[in-house]
Amino acid sequence: MLYIIGTPIGNLSDLSKRAVDTLSSVDVVFAEDTRTALNLLNSLNIKKPCKSYYKDNEKQASKSLMECLLNDDNVALISEAGMPCISDPGAYIMQEVIKNNIKYEIIQGPTALIHGLIASG
Repeated sequence: MLYIIGTPIGNLSDLSKRAVDTLSSVDVVFAEDTRTALNLLNSLNIKKPCKSYYKDNEKQASKSLMECLLNDDNVALISEAGMPCISDPGAYIMQEVIKNNIKYEIIQGPTALIHGLIASG
């Protein structure tokens, strides 16, 4: 299964318990920035393989990600900060996952949009 996981925008404490539980249970993490991902995982004492998945390698990395899914691995896709598939990579793999009828779940994360709306009055 593919888990699309929203990550904190600035404060690591904003990560939900559900996201932590999911990151703890997956076999591999694909991340927009592996350095940021490893900082996040290390802060949670989670040790998982972390593979690169960013805009310039999205199509090639999607092949590797699909191989994991087809081998029945549980895979997390995370952005450097925020939600994959919005302004960050992920739309391409979502098209492949849907086309191949692979199960996926979206684990929501913190959003700057709501904060901005509230702060605007």
